[in-house]
Amino acid sequence: MFFKNILKQLSKREIINQEFKGKKALMYVTRLEAAFLKISSMINAHKDLNKIFEVIAQESLHCLKADRSTIFFVDEKNENLETHFIYAFNPLYGQVGLNEEKEVAYKAFQQNSPVLLRQPEDFSGFFQYRGKESKITSLMSIPIPPQGKMKGVLSAVLINEKYSFNEKSLQFFSSFAYHVSIAIKMAHLVEEVCKTKTRLATYESYLDDILKKLQKLSDKEPQSTDKHIVK
Repeated sequence: MFFKNILKQLSKREIINQEFKGKKALMYVTRLEAAFLKISSMINAHKDLNKIFEVIAQESLHCLKADRSTIFFVDEKNENLETHFIYAFNPLYGQVGLNEEKEVAYKAFQQNSPVLLRQPEDFSGFFQYRGKESKITSLMSIPIPPQGKMKGVLSAVLINEKYSFNEKSLQFFSSFAYHVSIAIKMAHLVEEVCKTKTRLATYESYLDDILKKLQKLSDKEPQSTDKHIVK
């Protein structure tokens, strides 16, 4: 249902702006569709959660032409954000401005709403980049819809780029954040099913053991046992 809603959203004319016309618009929507199908298939197949995170990061970078994607999760003890997963096409960009990115991500988490910094001029309220050769030039941070105790933020950055993220970029990126949430929820459900199966197997073994002991009792003993069960 979630995937169908995303596709309906992508099919609306208003999302195809001047940046994506004609064949470019079709290629962009097709790329997003393929990305969501790939991620949804992995979630339905109950793949390893970190592997799903990696694919979400890869696909979001590919679709949004970003340089790095980061997943932060909240430490339950002190409510601080911890870097859980980083993916960058260029290894040299893996740590560029990561502390600053984390600062913005924490702001998004605190206010429970996305933060979009289009260009360096928008960063003044967070940090300064004077004298740095490599720097973040545009940034998006989106709170991941919480699942149980797991709370986090999905973030993407552009580094040394002349173009920037916009509201449409943020809209598309939010769908990847929802996929992170869905992956976590599915993993929790699978874990609960496994725990339930284990408890059920233990209980059945316990009942079988009682039945075997009852079968070994003499004729008089079952009568007293039956009275005890009735009580």
